Amino acid sequence: METQSFLESNWTTLCLFSLTVVVIWTILKPGARGRLPKGPRPLPFFGNLLSFPEHDAFLNMLNELGKEYGPVYTIYLGNRPAVIVNGWEEIKEVTVRAGNDFGDRAESIIFKSVNTKRLGIFDTRADEMWKQHRKFAHTTLRGMGFGKVSLEPLIQEEVNHLVKYFKSTGGSVIDPRTALGVTSSNVICTLVMKRREEHGSDSASELMENVRHLMVGNEGALLTLVPSAWPIMQFSKKWRDLLSTWEVVKKIFNEQIESHQARLDAATGEPEIHDFLDAYLVHRKSDPDTFTIEALHFDLLDLFLAGTDTISLTLSWAIKYLAVHTDVQQKVHDEIKKIVGDQQVSMSHRGQLPYTEATVLEIQRLASVAPIVPRMTVKDTSAGGQNIPEGTEVLLNLWSLHRDPDVWTDPDKFNPERFLEDDGTVVKQPKNFLPFSAGKRVCMGEQLAKMELFLFFTTIMQQVKFSLPPSESVSFEGFMDLTRDPAPFGIQIYPWND
Repeated sequence: METQSFLESNWTTLCLFSLTVVVIWTILKPGARGRLPKGPRPLPFFGNLLSFPEHDAFLNMLNELGKEYGPVYTIYLGNRPAVIVNGWEEIKEVTVRAGNDFGDRAESIIFKSVNTKRLGIFDTRADEMWKQHRKFAHTTLRGMGFGKVSLEPLIQEEVNHLVKYFKSTGGSVIDPRTALGVTSSNVICTLVMKRREEHGSDSASELMENVRHLMVGNEGALLTLVPSAWPIMQFSKKWRDLLSTWEVVKKIFNEQIESHQARLDAATGEPEIHDFLDAYLVHRKSDPDTFTIEALHFDLLDLFLAGTDTISLTLSWAIKYLAVHTDVQQKVHDEIKKIVGDQQVSMSHRGQLPYTEATVLEIQRLASVAPIVPRMTVKDTSAGGQNIPEGTEVLLNLWSLHRDPDVWTDPDKFNPERFLEDDGTVVKQPKNFLPFSAGKRVCMGEQLAKMELFLFFTTIMQQVKFSLPPSESVSFEGFMDLTRDPAPFGIQIYPWND
């Protein structure tokens, strides 16, 4: 307590001292700048941060810098260099042709205090432990139907609960993002730990909101962009709050781990595997050094966040776009009703709903919920003819693909027809469309995400329609943290009157 009191009472002095030390160190330290691709000149300590706008303007600026310096160039996030990769050919080179050279991932400052061993599946080094955990997670979840048609009933059940909740709102103005998050998290939570929450319950959004705060809160986002602020930030109250959030998340995980372990221990004979958590606890008996409880915490964290954010954010953008473009909303509904009627939508209907599928693809393109994908080089290599040293952070700019005016006519315009052939029956996907990235670090849940998006979207559009309240002003500008989020918005939901 005395140390904490001293730090808080001398906060200004400590900040100035730390800033001075970091600036002097930044100016004097030898760097690899001369070996990196060219880019805008950085300032000491701040790098290029003072010239960066926020949110979508930042993403657009990355595209413009690509025109000035070429598709592969360097920016500085504080004192840390990051190579930006724009354009289809260059991104394909990094993810596929030379994917092994770029298979690592730089340390996320958000984990500097809570994950010092770089455990987990996603935010990790591409080492042997990562390979074993990723392989185990992929094999186990695939065995439980991950990305397979056998998972259809679970997804259908969850979207039916969501539609029932939407109908219960009776046209009152709501922000749909929490309900969408609960629905998508229920799917992954059922697979991982046989847990689901009811819409509107006190606990429904507890885990989801705490995980999102931990991973994409303001403090974590700041340190991701300005890692040189760590000497100051690690003593701040906000950072202590963030660590408290991690303790809440870990407590929820430990409760599930303990209850699963108790059931497995009580089993006579071969224990029955109900979910990922069961499988992990059984498997770790044969390899306790690799499959530790500490590593399990971060596997669960990664699976939960990856299985929740992409779907809920994309569907939030979908509702926003369709509430404005009511002609598209009507056309999607009419196609679903014509083909499916009032029966339950299934994956077997997918090939018969080209306009609906094209609308989903156009929403994914415009939403670009993961516009920047981080990588790190494992050895000296190159991209786009530019040399990149070992240990360099590389950021793949998928935004440059999805908003390229040379590929997409009027790229900022919402136009599902761009994904259809001239006869309107065949969905086409240009090579510049990469919502799940590609290569060695491609999204492990891509097939599940595609199933969820199709079944969630079609069932919602079959059952309910969305209207903007008279006073609602809608902006399609995104808010950037680690994902691209829609701004909060209100919506009214009504059953269709067919």
